[in-house]
Amino acid sequence: MNRLIAGYEGSLAADALAMPVHWYYDREALRRDYGTVDHFMAPRNPHPGSILWRSTYQPPNARGDILREQAQYWGQREIHYHQFLEAGENTLNFKLATELFHFVKEHGGYDADAWLDRYIARMLEPGWHRDTYLEEYHRAFFTNYANGKPPRKCGISDEHIGGLATVPALVAALDGTPREEILRIVKEHVGLTHAHANVLRAAGTLTRLLLAVAEGEPLRDAMRREAGDWISGTKAESWREQPDEHVIGTRFSPACYIAEAMPAALYLAAAGVGRLGLVDADVVAASNLQRQILHGESWIGKPKLDSAAARLKEVNPHVRLELHPVRLTPANSMEIAANYDVIVDGSDNFPTRFLTNDTAFFLKKPLVYGAIQRFEGQTGVFAPHLGGPCYRCLLPHSPAAGSVPSCEEAGVLGVLPGIIGSLQAMETIKLLLGIGTVPLGKLTCYDALASSFRSLKLNRDPQCRLCGDAPDIHSVSNGETTAAAECSISNDTMETITTTELRAVLDGNFQGLLLDVREPAEHATASIPGARLISLGSLPEELESLPRDREILVHCKSGGRSAKAVTLLLDHGFTRVKNVSGGMDAWLAEMGQ
Repeated sequence: MNRLIAGYEGSLAADALAMPVHWYYDREALRRDYGTVDHFMAPRNPHPGSILWRSTYQPPNARGDILREQAQYWGQREIHYHQFLEAGENTLNFKLATELFHFVKEHGGYDADAWLDRYIARMLEPGWHRDTYLEEYHRAFFTNYANGKPPRKCGISDEHIGGLATVPALVAALDGTPREEILRIVKEHVGLTHAHANVLRAAGTLTRLLLAVAEGEPLRDAMRREAGDWISGTKAESWREQPDEHVIGTRFSPACYIAEAMPAALYLAAAGVGRLGLVDADVVAASNLQRQILHGESWIGKPKLDSAAARLKEVNPHVRLELHPVRLTPANSMEIAANYDVIVDGSDNFPTRFLTNDTAFFLKKPLVYGAIQRFEGQTGVFAPHLGGPCYRCLLPHSPAAGSVPSCEEAGVLGVLPGIIGSLQAMETIKLLLGIGTVPLGKLTCYDALASSFRSLKLNRDPQCRLCGDAPDIHSVSNGETTAAAECSISNDTMETITTTELRAVLDGNFQGLLLDVREPAEHATASIPGARLISLGSLPEELESLPRDREILVHCKSGGRSAKAVTLLLDHGFTRVKNVSGGMDAWLAEMGQ
Protein backbone atom coordinates (compact mmCIF):
# COMPACT_ATOMS: atom_id res chain seq x y z
CA MET A 1 0.00 0.00 0.00
CA ASN A 2 1.10 3.56 -0.71
CA ARG A 3 2.46 4.83 2.61
CA LEU A 4 0.99 8.30 2.20
CA ILE A 5 -2.45 6.76 1.64
CA ALA A 6 -1.84 4.57 4.69
CA GLY A 7 -0.98 7.64 6.73
CA TYR A 8 -4.13 9.42 5.57
CA GLU A 9 -6.38 6.43 6.27
CA GLY A 10 -4.63 5.91 9.60
CA SER A 11 -5.53 9.46 10.60
CA LEU A 12 -9.18 8.74 9.82
CA ALA A 13 -9.10 5.57 11.90
CA ALA A 14 -7.43 7.34 14.81
CA ASP A 15 -10.01 10.12 14.74
CA ALA A 16 -12.88 7.64 14.72
CA LEU A 17 -11.37 5.70 17.64
CA ALA A 18 -10.88 8.88 19.67
CA MET A 19 -14.23 10.45 18.76
CA PRO A 20 -16.34 9.11 21.68
CA VAL A 21 -13.81 10.10 24.38
CA HIS A 22 -13.30 13.73 23.40
CA TRP A 23 -13.25 16.11 26.38
CA TYR A 24 -13.00 13.37 28.98
CA TYR A 25 -10.70 15.14 31.41
CA ASP A 26 -12.02 12.92 34.23
CA ARG A 27 -10.19 9.67 33.57
CA GLU A 28 -12.24 7.69 36.01
CA ALA A 29 -15.37 8.69 34.11
CA LEU A 30 -13.66 7.72 30.86
CA ARG A 31 -12.79 4.27 32.20
CA ARG A 32 -16.31 3.86 33.55
CA ASP A 33 -18.00 4.79 30.28
CA TYR A 34 -15.63 3.20 27.75
CA GLY A 35 -12.99 1.05 29.42
CA THR A 36 -10.08 0.42 27.04
CA VAL A 37 -10.76 1.95 23.64
CA ASP A 38 -9.53 -0.73 21.27
CA HIS A 39 -12.39 -0.69 18.75
CA PHE A 40 -14.82 1.80 17.25
CA MET A 41 -17.48 2.95 19.69
CA ALA A 42 -20.47 5.26 19.58
CA PRO A 43 -20.53 8.30 21.88
CA ARG A 44 -22.58 8.08 25.06
CA ASN A 45 -24.82 10.66 26.65
CA PRO A 46 -24.75 12.13 29.19
CA HIS A 47 -21.14 13.24 28.89
CA PRO A 48 -20.02 14.24 32.41
CA GLY A 49 -16.94 16.12 31.20
CA SER A 50 -18.62 18.16 28.50
CA ILE A 51 -18.13 21.90 28.72
CA LEU A 52 -20.48 22.71 25.86
CA TRP A 53 -22.62 24.55 28.40
CA ARG A 54 -19.93 27.22 28.50
CA SER A 55 -20.08 27.86 24.75
CA THR A 56 -22.32 30.05 22.65
CA TYR A 57 -22.52 30.87 18.97
CA GLN A 58 -24.92 33.31 17.36
CA PRO A 59 -24.30 33.73 13.61
CA PRO A 60 -24.75 37.27 12.29
CA ASN A 61 -26.93 35.98 9.45
CA ALA A 62 -27.61 32.92 7.31
CA ARG A 63 -24.16 33.12 5.73
CA GLY A 64 -22.71 32.16 9.11
CA ASP A 65 -25.26 29.54 10.17
CA ILE A 66 -23.13 26.40 10.26
CA LEU A 67 -24.81 24.93 13.38
CA ARG A 68 -28.46 25.09 12.33
CA GLU A 69 -30.48 22.57 14.38
CA GLN A 70 -27.45 21.71 16.54
CA ALA A 71 -27.44 25.21 18.05
CA GLN A 72 -30.18 24.25 20.51
CA TYR A 73 -27.77 22.06 22.46
CA TRP A 74 -25.23 24.79 23.10
CA GLY A 75 -25.35 26.08 26.66
CA GLN A 76 -26.65 22.76 27.99
CA ARG A 77 -24.77 20.50 30.38
CA GLU A 78 -23.56 16.93 29.75
CA ILE A 79 -24.11 17.07 26.00
CA HIS A 80 -21.61 15.00 24.02
CA TYR A 81 -19.92 17.02 21.30
CA HIS A 82 -20.47 14.23 18.76
CA GLN A 83 -23.74 12.87 20.14
CA PHE A 84 -25.28 12.00 16.76
CA LEU A 85 -22.27 10.24 15.23
CA GLU A 86 -22.12 6.47 14.92
CA ALA A 87 -19.28 4.11 15.83
CA GLY A 88 -16.45 4.48 13.33
CA GLU A 89 -17.71 7.80 11.99
CA ASN A 90 -15.36 10.75 11.64
CA THR A 91 -15.67 14.12 13.31
CA LEU A 92 -16.16 17.24 11.21
CA ASN A 93 -12.45 18.06 10.87
CA PHE A 94 -11.67 14.66 9.37
CA LYS A 95 -14.83 14.66 7.29
CA LEU A 96 -13.36 17.81 5.77
CA ALA A 97 -10.06 15.94 5.32
CA THR A 98 -11.79 13.35 3.18
CA GLU A 99 -13.53 16.11 1.24
CA LEU A 100 -10.17 17.78 0.64
CA PHE A 101 -8.56 14.54 -0.55
CA HIS A 102 -11.24 14.00 -3.19
CA PHE A 103 -11.25 17.69 -4.11
CA VAL A 104 -7.52 17.63 -4.95
CA LYS A 105 -7.86 14.41 -6.91
CA GLU A 106 -10.83 15.77 -8.88
CA HIS A 107 -9.05 19.02 -9.73
CA GLY A 108 -5.66 17.46 -10.47
CA GLY A 109 -4.03 19.68 -7.85
CA TYR A 110 -4.70 22.17 -5.11
CA ASP A 111 -6.27 25.58 -5.58
CA ALA A 112 -6.81 27.58 -2.38
CA ASP A 113 -9.65 29.77 -3.64
CA ALA A 114 -11.53 26.84 -5.16
CA TRP A 115 -11.09 24.89 -1.93
CA LEU A 116 -12.47 27.77 0.12
CA ASP A 117 -15.53 27.79 -2.12
CA ARG A 118 -15.98 24.04 -1.51
CA TYR A 119 -15.41 24.44 2.25
CA ILE A 120 -18.04 27.18 2.50
CA ALA A 121 -20.54 25.25 0.41
CA ARG A 122 -20.18 22.05 2.45
CA MET A 123 -20.34 23.77 5.83
CA LEU A 124 -23.54 25.61 4.84
CA GLU A 125 -25.14 22.56 3.22
CA PRO A 126 -28.00 21.32 5.47
CA GLY A 127 -27.36 17.83 6.78
CA TRP A 128 -23.80 17.56 5.40
CA HIS A 129 -22.37 17.17 8.90
CA ARG A 130 -24.00 15.96 12.11
CA ASP A 131 -21.50 17.26 14.67
CA THR A 132 -22.93 19.21 17.59
CA TYR A 133 -19.65 20.98 18.34
CA LEU A 134 -17.74 23.09 15.85
CA GLU A 135 -14.28 24.33 16.72
CA GLU A 136 -13.56 27.99 17.24
CA TYR A 137 -11.80 28.39 13.92
CA HIS A 138 -14.94 27.30 12.03
CA ARG A 139 -17.13 29.69 14.00
CA ALA A 140 -14.72 32.60 13.62
CA PHE A 141 -14.28 31.95 9.90
CA PHE A 142 -18.02 32.00 9.23
CA THR A 143 -18.63 34.99 11.49
CA ASN A 144 -16.13 36.90 9.36
CA TYR A 145 -17.67 35.51 6.18
CA ALA A 146 -21.17 36.49 7.30
CA ASN A 147 -19.90 40.00 7.98
CA GLY A 148 -18.76 40.36 4.39
CA LYS A 149 -15.05 39.55 4.52
CA PRO A 150 -13.58 37.76 1.49
CA PRO A 151 -12.85 34.06 2.18
CA ARG A 152 -9.07 34.60 2.11
CA LYS A 153 -9.46 37.07 5.01
CA CYS A 154 -11.80 35.01 7.17
CA GLY A 155 -9.27 32.77 8.92
CA ILE A 156 -7.85 33.53 12.36
CA SER A 157 -4.61 32.91 14.24
CA ASP A 158 -5.94 29.74 15.84
CA GLU A 159 -3.50 27.65 17.93
CA HIS A 160 -5.32 24.31 18.10
CA ILE A 161 -4.07 21.00 16.78
CA GLY A 162 -7.27 20.66 14.76
CA GLY A 163 -5.46 22.70 12.14
CA LEU A 164 -3.41 19.59 11.30
CA ALA A 165 -6.42 17.34 10.68
CA THR A 166 -6.38 17.77 6.90
CA VAL A 167 -2.59 17.56 6.45
CA PRO A 168 -2.29 13.75 5.96
CA ALA A 169 -5.13 13.86 3.44
CA LEU A 170 -3.61 16.75 1.52
CA VAL A 171 -0.12 15.24 1.44
CA ALA A 172 -1.52 11.91 0.23
CA ALA A 173 -3.55 13.63 -2.49
CA LEU A 174 -0.44 15.49 -3.67
CA ASP A 175 1.66 12.32 -3.97
CA GLY A 176 4.08 12.78 -6.86
CA THR A 177 4.31 16.54 -6.41
CA PRO A 178 7.83 17.88 -5.67
CA ARG A 179 8.61 17.96 -1.97
CA GLU A 180 9.09 21.73 -1.66
CA GLU A 181 5.84 22.35 -3.51
CA ILE A 182 3.97 20.05 -1.12
CA LEU A 183 5.41 21.94 1.84
CA ARG A 184 4.36 25.24 0.28
CA ILE A 185 0.83 24.04 -0.44
CA VAL A 186 0.38 22.62 3.06
CA LYS A 187 1.47 25.90 4.62
CA GLU A 188 -0.88 27.87 2.37
CA HIS A 189 -3.80 25.54 3.07
CA VAL A 190 -3.40 25.42 6.86
CA GLY A 191 -2.90 29.18 6.94
CA LEU A 192 -6.36 29.73 5.46
CA THR A 193 -7.92 28.84 8.83
CA HIS A 194 -4.99 28.57 11.29
CA ALA A 195 -2.56 31.42 10.73
CA HIS A 196 -0.77 30.88 14.05
CA ALA A 197 2.98 30.43 13.59
CA ASN A 198 3.16 27.34 15.83
CA VAL A 199 0.41 25.58 13.89
CA LEU A 200 2.13 26.35 10.59
CA ARG A 201 5.42 25.07 12.02
CA ALA A 202 3.73 21.90 13.24
CA ALA A 203 2.13 21.41 9.84
CA GLY A 204 5.56 21.59 8.23
CA THR A 205 6.96 19.06 10.70
CA LEU A 206 4.07 16.65 10.12
CA THR A 207 4.45 16.98 6.35
CA ARG A 208 8.18 16.22 6.48
CA LEU A 209 7.51 13.21 8.70
CA LEU A 210 4.90 11.83 6.32
CA LEU A 211 7.19 12.28 3.32
CA ALA A 212 10.16 10.71 5.13
CA VAL A 213 8.16 7.65 6.15
CA ALA A 214 6.73 7.37 2.65
CA GLU A 215 10.30 7.16 1.34
CA GLY A 216 11.01 4.21 3.63
CA GLU A 217 12.65 5.91 6.60
CA PRO A 218 11.68 4.39 9.97
CA LEU A 219 9.30 6.65 11.88
CA ARG A 220 11.57 7.02 14.90
CA ASP A 221 14.55 7.95 12.75
CA ALA A 222 12.44 10.51 10.89
CA MET A 223 11.25 11.97 14.17
CA ARG A 224 14.79 12.33 15.48
CA ARG A 225 15.70 14.26 12.36
CA GLU A 226 12.56 16.27 11.68
CA ALA A 227 10.77 16.78 14.99
CA GLY A 228 13.58 17.60 17.39
CA ASP A 229 12.32 21.14 17.93
CA TRP A 230 9.03 19.73 19.30
CA ILE A 231 10.22 16.82 21.39
CA SER A 232 13.46 14.91 21.69
CA GLY A 233 14.00 11.20 21.65
CA THR A 234 16.03 11.43 24.83
CA LYS A 235 13.13 13.10 26.57
CA ALA A 236 10.74 10.39 25.41
CA GLU A 237 13.20 7.72 26.50
CA SER A 238 13.41 9.17 30.01
CA TRP A 239 9.68 8.57 30.41
CA ARG A 240 9.44 5.19 28.70
CA GLU A 241 8.80 3.31 31.96
CA GLN A 242 5.89 5.59 32.83
CA PRO A 243 2.32 4.87 31.68
CA ASP A 244 1.14 6.97 28.74
CA GLU A 245 -1.72 8.34 30.79
CA HIS A 246 0.83 9.68 33.28
CA VAL A 247 2.95 11.38 30.63
CA ILE A 248 -0.10 12.80 28.83
CA GLY A 249 -1.63 14.72 31.66
CA THR A 250 1.42 15.26 33.84
CA ARG A 251 4.25 16.04 31.42
CA PHE A 252 1.89 17.39 28.78
CA SER A 253 -1.57 18.84 28.98
CA PRO A 254 -4.22 16.66 27.27
CA ALA A 255 -5.74 19.84 25.83
CA CYS A 256 -5.65 20.60 22.11
CA TYR A 257 -3.40 23.68 22.10
CA ILE A 258 -0.61 23.03 19.64
CA ALA A 259 2.27 23.87 22.01
CA GLU A 260 1.29 20.91 24.22
CA ALA A 261 -0.69 18.72 21.83
CA MET A 262 2.00 18.44 19.15
CA PRO A 263 4.80 17.17 21.42
CA ALA A 264 2.29 14.94 23.24
CA ALA A 265 1.28 13.32 19.95
CA LEU A 266 4.90 12.92 18.92
CA TYR A 267 5.75 11.41 22.30
CA LEU A 268 3.13 8.70 21.85
CA ALA A 269 4.56 7.94 18.43
CA ALA A 270 8.19 7.86 19.60
CA ALA A 271 7.98 6.44 23.12
CA GLY A 272 11.17 4.56 23.90
CA VAL A 273 13.50 6.57 21.69
CA GLY A 274 16.61 8.05 23.31
CA ARG A 275 20.17 7.46 24.43
CA LEU A 276 23.18 9.11 26.00
CA GLY A 277 26.36 8.78 23.98
CA LEU A 278 29.89 9.45 25.25
CA VAL A 279 32.93 9.87 23.01
CA ASP A 280 36.42 9.65 24.53
CA ALA A 281 39.50 7.56 23.78
CA ASP A 282 41.60 8.66 26.77
CA VAL A 283 42.48 6.95 30.03
CA VAL A 284 42.10 8.53 33.46
CA ALA A 285 45.19 10.40 34.69
CA ALA A 286 45.86 11.79 38.14
CA SER A 287 45.89 15.31 36.69
CA ASN A 288 42.27 14.84 35.60
CA LEU A 289 40.84 14.29 39.05
CA GLN A 290 40.75 17.86 40.31
CA ARG A 291 38.43 18.95 37.49
CA GLN A 292 36.83 15.78 36.03
CA ILE A 293 34.67 14.66 38.92
CA LEU A 294 33.27 11.59 37.16
CA HIS A 295 36.59 9.86 37.83
CA GLY A 296 38.38 8.75 40.99
CA GLU A 297 41.82 7.45 41.96
CA SER A 298 40.79 3.83 41.54
CA TRP A 299 40.27 4.48 37.82
CA ILE A 300 43.71 5.97 37.07
CA GLY A 301 45.14 4.28 33.98
CA LYS A 302 41.75 2.87 32.94
CA PRO A 303 39.51 4.10 30.10
CA LYS A 304 37.63 7.27 30.91
CA LEU A 305 34.48 5.88 29.32
CA ASP A 306 34.45 2.89 31.66
CA SER A 307 34.89 5.19 34.64
CA ALA A 308 32.16 7.55 33.43
CA ALA A 309 29.74 4.70 32.73
CA ALA A 310 30.25 3.20 36.18
CA ARG A 311 29.62 6.54 37.88
CA LEU A 312 26.57 7.39 35.78
CA LYS A 313 25.05 3.98 36.44
CA GLU A 314 25.44 4.61 40.16
CA VAL A 315 23.52 7.86 39.81
CA ASN A 316 20.84 6.42 37.51
CA PRO A 317 20.87 2.66 36.90
CA HIS A 318 18.21 3.04 34.19
CA VAL A 319 20.20 5.35 31.95
CA ARG A 320 20.97 3.95 28.48
CA LEU A 321 24.60 4.58 27.63
CA GLU A 322 26.35 4.17 24.31
CA LEU A 323 30.12 4.34 24.60
CA HIS A 324 32.37 5.35 21.71
CA PRO A 325 36.02 4.73 22.77
CA VAL A 326 37.43 6.58 19.77
CA ARG A 327 38.70 10.00 18.82
CA LEU A 328 36.03 12.09 17.15
CA THR A 329 37.23 12.63 13.60
CA PRO A 330 35.77 13.79 10.28
CA ALA A 331 35.61 10.12 9.31
CA ASN A 332 33.26 9.11 12.14
CA SER A 333 31.54 12.24 13.50
CA MET A 334 28.50 12.17 11.21
CA GLU A 335 27.79 8.51 11.89
CA ILE A 336 28.21 8.83 15.65
CA ALA A 337 26.20 12.04 16.07
CA ALA A 338 23.35 11.07 13.76
CA ASN A 339 21.65 9.04 16.49
CA TYR A 340 21.37 11.84 19.03
CA ASP A 341 19.15 14.87 19.50
CA VAL A 342 21.70 17.31 20.92
CA ILE A 343 25.49 17.51 20.59
CA VAL A 344 27.33 18.73 23.69
CA ASP A 345 30.95 19.78 23.14
CA GLY A 346 33.32 19.66 26.09
CA SER A 347 36.52 19.39 24.06
CA ASP A 348 39.74 21.30 24.76
CA ASN A 349 41.04 21.95 21.25
CA PHE A 350 39.99 23.93 18.24
CA PRO A 351 39.87 21.19 15.57
CA THR A 352 37.35 19.21 17.64
CA ARG A 353 35.28 22.33 18.31
CA PHE A 354 35.14 23.07 14.59
CA LEU A 355 34.30 19.41 13.95
CA THR A 356 31.39 19.28 16.41
CA ASN A 357 30.09 22.55 14.98
CA ASP A 358 30.26 21.39 11.38
CA THR A 359 28.75 18.02 12.25
CA ALA A 360 25.86 19.65 14.08
CA PHE A 361 25.29 22.00 11.14
CA PHE A 362 25.09 19.26 8.52
CA LEU A 363 22.88 17.08 10.74
CA LYS A 364 20.68 20.05 11.72
CA LYS A 365 21.16 19.42 15.42
CA PRO A 366 21.75 21.99 18.17
CA LEU A 367 25.30 22.24 19.50
CA VAL A 368 25.74 23.13 23.17
CA TYR A 369 29.19 24.69 23.31
CA GLY A 370 31.44 25.23 26.32
CA ALA A 371 35.07 26.32 26.71
CA ILE A 372 37.27 27.15 29.69
CA GLN A 373 40.72 28.62 30.37
CA ARG A 374 42.34 29.57 33.62
CA PHE A 375 39.62 31.50 35.52
CA GLU A 376 37.15 32.10 32.70
CA GLY A 377 34.61 30.11 30.73
CA GLN A 378 31.95 30.59 28.09
CA THR A 379 28.97 28.68 26.81
CA GLY A 380 26.28 29.01 24.16
CA VAL A 381 24.01 27.15 21.77
CA PHE A 382 24.80 27.12 18.06
CA ALA A 383 21.92 26.07 15.80
CA PRO A 384 21.64 27.72 12.36
CA HIS A 385 18.66 25.48 11.53
CA LEU A 386 16.80 27.17 14.41
CA GLY A 387 17.76 30.65 13.25
CA GLY A 388 20.96 31.19 15.22
CA PRO A 389 24.64 31.50 14.30
CA CYS A 390 27.20 28.70 14.25
CA TYR A 391 30.57 28.47 16.00
CA ARG A 392 32.32 29.71 12.86
CA CYS A 393 30.34 32.96 13.13
CA LEU A 394 32.21 33.45 16.41
CA LEU A 395 35.56 32.09 15.24
CA PRO A 396 35.88 31.84 11.45
CA HIS A 397 39.33 30.20 11.49
CA SER A 398 41.61 28.43 13.92
CA PRO A 399 43.87 30.81 15.86
CA ALA A 400 47.40 31.14 14.59
CA ALA A 401 49.75 28.50 15.91
CA GLY A 402 51.12 29.47 19.31
CA SER A 403 48.78 32.44 19.75
CA VAL A 404 46.71 30.63 22.37
CA PRO A 405 48.36 28.96 25.37
CA SER A 406 47.95 25.21 25.46
CA CYS A 407 45.76 23.67 28.14
CA GLU A 408 48.84 22.60 30.06
CA GLU A 409 50.34 26.09 29.85
CA ALA A 410 47.28 28.11 30.77
CA GLY A 411 45.83 25.70 33.30
CA VAL A 412 42.30 25.86 34.66
CA LEU A 413 40.74 26.35 38.06
CA GLY A 414 39.39 22.95 39.06
CA VAL A 415 35.82 24.02 39.81
CA LEU A 416 35.42 25.93 36.54
CA PRO A 417 34.63 22.89 34.35
CA GLY A 418 31.81 22.04 36.76
CA ILE A 419 30.33 25.53 36.47
CA ILE A 420 30.46 25.68 32.68
CA GLY A 421 29.43 22.03 32.40
CA SER A 422 26.38 22.70 34.56
CA LEU A 423 25.39 25.60 32.33
CA GLN A 424 25.75 23.32 29.31
CA ALA A 425 23.64 20.68 31.04
CA MET A 426 20.92 23.26 31.72
CA GLU A 427 20.77 24.32 28.08
CA THR A 428 20.69 20.69 27.00
CA ILE A 429 17.77 19.96 29.33
CA LYS A 430 15.91 23.00 28.02
CA LEU A 431 16.39 21.82 24.45
CA LEU A 432 15.22 18.31 25.26
CA LEU A 433 12.20 19.41 27.26
CA GLY A 434 11.27 22.25 24.96
CA ILE A 435 11.13 24.75 27.82
CA GLY A 436 12.52 28.23 28.34
CA THR A 437 14.35 30.29 25.76
CA VAL A 438 17.21 28.80 23.77
CA PRO A 439 20.10 31.32 23.90
CA LEU A 440 20.58 31.50 20.15
CA GLY A 441 22.87 34.36 19.25
CA LYS A 442 24.05 34.78 22.83
CA LEU A 443 27.40 33.85 24.33
CA THR A 444 27.43 33.61 28.12
CA CYS A 445 30.83 34.45 29.65
CA TYR A 446 31.82 33.74 33.25
CA ASP A 447 34.70 35.40 35.10
CA ALA A 448 35.44 33.43 38.25
CA LEU A 449 37.81 36.02 39.73
CA ALA A 450 35.24 38.80 39.35
CA SER A 451 32.29 36.53 40.23
CA SER A 452 30.46 37.91 37.23
CA PHE A 453 28.49 36.79 34.21
CA ARG A 454 27.98 38.76 31.05
CA SER A 455 26.20 38.03 27.80
CA LEU A 456 27.55 38.88 24.39
CA LYS A 457 25.25 39.18 21.39
CA LEU A 458 26.37 37.03 18.48
CA ASN A 459 24.70 37.44 15.11
CA ARG A 460 24.79 35.02 12.22
CA ASP A 461 27.58 36.09 9.87
CA PRO A 462 26.37 36.38 6.25
CA GLN A 463 30.00 35.79 5.23
CA CYS A 464 30.32 32.61 7.30
CA ARG A 465 31.96 29.88 5.26
CA LEU A 466 29.55 27.29 6.69
CA CYS A 467 26.15 28.86 7.41
CA GLY A 468 26.49 32.13 5.47
CA ASP A 469 24.84 33.23 2.27
CA ALA A 470 27.56 31.77 0.01
CA PRO A 471 29.15 28.88 1.95
CA ASP A 472 32.26 27.15 0.65
CA ILE A 473 32.44 24.42 3.32
CA HIS A 474 30.40 21.43 2.22
CA SER A 475 31.88 18.65 4.34
CA VAL A 476 33.00 17.99 7.91
CA SER A 477 36.44 17.30 6.49
CA ASN A 478 38.12 20.66 5.97
CA GLY A 479 41.15 22.68 6.98
CA GLU A 480 40.03 23.45 10.50
CA THR A 481 38.68 20.01 11.41
CA THR A 482 41.71 18.12 10.12
CA ALA A 483 44.34 20.36 11.72
CA ALA A 484 46.55 19.03 14.48
CA ALA A 485 44.87 19.42 17.84
CA GLU A 486 47.59 21.58 19.33
CA CYS A 487 47.64 25.14 20.55
CA SER A 488 51.39 25.59 20.36
CA ILE A 489 53.58 25.82 17.31
CA SER A 490 56.06 23.16 16.37
CA ASN A 491 59.61 23.36 17.65
CA ASP A 492 61.00 21.56 14.62
CA THR A 493 62.32 24.74 12.96
CA MET A 494 63.93 26.41 15.98
CA GLU A 495 66.88 25.72 18.21
CA THR A 496 66.07 24.35 21.63
CA ILE A 497 67.84 23.73 24.89
CA THR A 498 66.84 21.25 27.58
CA THR A 499 66.55 22.25 31.23
CA THR A 500 69.51 20.00 32.02
CA GLU A 501 71.58 21.92 29.48
CA LEU A 502 70.18 25.20 30.77
CA ARG A 503 71.25 24.38 34.31
CA ALA A 504 74.80 23.69 33.12
CA VAL A 505 74.86 26.94 31.15
CA LEU A 506 73.65 28.98 34.10
CA ASP A 507 76.17 27.33 36.41
CA GLY A 508 78.90 28.46 34.04
CA ASN A 509 79.82 31.93 32.86
CA PHE A 510 76.56 32.69 30.98
CA GLN A 511 76.71 36.17 29.41
CA GLY A 512 73.43 35.97 27.59
CA LEU A 513 69.81 36.70 28.61
CA LEU A 514 67.36 34.25 30.14
CA LEU A 515 63.90 35.55 29.16
CA ASP A 516 60.71 34.50 30.98
CA VAL A 517 57.61 35.24 28.85
CA ARG A 518 55.02 34.07 31.39
CA GLU A 519 52.59 36.35 33.21
CA PRO A 520 53.73 38.23 36.35
CA ALA A 521 51.58 36.06 38.63
CA GLU A 522 53.24 32.92 37.27
CA HIS A 523 56.70 34.43 37.69
CA ALA A 524 55.94 35.39 41.29
CA THR A 525 54.97 31.80 42.10
CA ALA A 526 58.17 30.23 40.79
CA SER A 527 61.06 31.58 38.74
CA ILE A 528 64.52 30.67 37.48
CA PRO A 529 67.23 32.82 39.10
CA GLY A 530 68.48 35.57 36.82
CA ALA A 531 65.54 35.41 34.41
CA ARG A 532 64.12 38.67 33.05
CA LEU A 533 60.31 38.80 32.96
CA ILE A 534 58.60 40.16 29.86
CA SER A 535 55.19 38.63 29.23
CA LEU A 536 54.49 37.40 25.71
CA GLY A 537 51.87 40.09 25.19
CA SER A 538 54.34 42.84 26.11
CA LEU A 539 57.27 41.44 24.15
CA PRO A 540 56.69 43.36 20.87
CA GLU A 541 57.00 46.65 22.78
CA GLU A 542 60.23 45.56 24.50
CA LEU A 543 62.19 44.31 21.48
CA GLU A 544 64.48 47.36 21.40
CA SER A 545 65.56 46.69 24.98
CA LEU A 546 66.85 43.21 24.19
CA PRO A 547 70.48 42.51 23.27
CA ARG A 548 71.12 41.46 19.68
CA ASP A 549 74.74 40.52 20.26
CA ARG A 550 74.15 37.99 22.99
CA GLU A 551 72.39 34.66 23.21
CA ILE A 552 68.75 34.75 24.39
CA LEU A 553 67.23 31.69 26.03
CA VAL A 554 63.42 31.88 26.30
CA HIS A 555 61.15 29.92 28.60
CA CYS A 556 57.51 29.88 29.68
CA LYS A 557 55.52 27.29 31.61
CA SER A 558 55.92 24.34 29.26
CA GLY A 559 57.29 25.58 25.95
CA GLY A 560 54.39 26.87 23.88
CA ARG A 561 54.48 30.59 24.54
CA SER A 562 58.26 30.60 24.51
CA ALA A 563 58.18 29.03 21.05
CA LYS A 564 55.96 31.89 19.92
CA ALA A 565 58.38 34.37 21.47
CA VAL A 566 61.37 32.74 19.71
CA THR A 567 59.54 33.02 16.38
CA LEU A 568 58.83 36.69 17.05
CA LEU A 569 62.48 37.39 17.87
CA LEU A 570 63.75 35.56 14.80
CA ASP A 571 61.29 37.47 12.62
CA HIS A 572 62.76 40.73 13.96
CA GLY A 573 66.37 39.90 13.19
CA PHE A 574 67.54 38.25 16.40
CA THR A 575 69.82 35.34 15.47
CA ARG A 576 71.02 33.75 18.70
CA VAL A 577 67.73 32.58 20.21
CA LYS A 578 66.79 29.22 21.72
CA ASN A 579 63.61 27.81 23.23
CA VAL A 580 63.80 26.06 26.62
CA SER A 581 62.08 22.71 26.10
CA GLY A 582 59.49 21.92 28.74
CA GLY A 583 59.74 25.37 30.30
CA MET A 584 59.23 25.97 34.00
CA ASP A 585 57.54 22.62 34.50
CA ALA A 586 60.64 20.78 33.30
CA TRP A 587 62.92 23.07 35.33
CA LEU A 588 61.03 22.33 38.55
CA ALA A 589 61.17 18.62 37.80
CA GLU A 590 64.90 18.99 37.17
CA MET A 591 65.26 20.66 40.56
CA GLY A 592 63.19 17.93 42.22
CA GLN A 593 60.41 20.35 43.13
